[in-house]
Amino acid sequence: MKKIALLIALALLVLSFNEPGDKLKVKFKKGTILVEKKPWGKYERTGGKSFYSTLSGTEFVSVNGLSYGTGKYYNDSKGVRREYMHFYAELHFLTTDLEKFETELVGKSLIRAFIKEGVIENDELNLENVKKFKTKYEDNISEKRFLTK
Repeated sequence: MKKIALLIALALLVLSFNEPGDKLKVKFKKGTILVEKKPWGKYERTGGKSFYSTLSGTEFVSVNGLSYGTGKYYNDSKGVRREYMHFYAELHFLTTDLEKFETELVGKSLIRAFIKEGVIENDELNLENVKKFKTKYEDNISEKRFLTK
């Protein structure tokens, strides 16, 4: 009986750490962002930036992918010494007055966070949720990056 109670307690503990949005399968395919194999939005890559839009075609954010060297090195499969890179993004919500900001979220994790925080609801940008998103995920990475070496 104690073993069953322990197993149930462990199962509940594991489930509490895994939020539904963390496990969503996200895929970028031919200009469409797929979530669980269903279209969620559109994307376009131009000049080192990505632009995400709703399914109706309204662009809502530009994503500038950035990176810096961490000061740690490894040898690749050909024996060439390479530096580990840290990736982050600068986001600019295009139809808002919010200033650009940096976040650790990139690619699929960024889309999962958009979904989790309700940034897009009914194919429309939710400004209140965008403000909450910024407050929750904003991180001034460009200032901190020089402290890593």
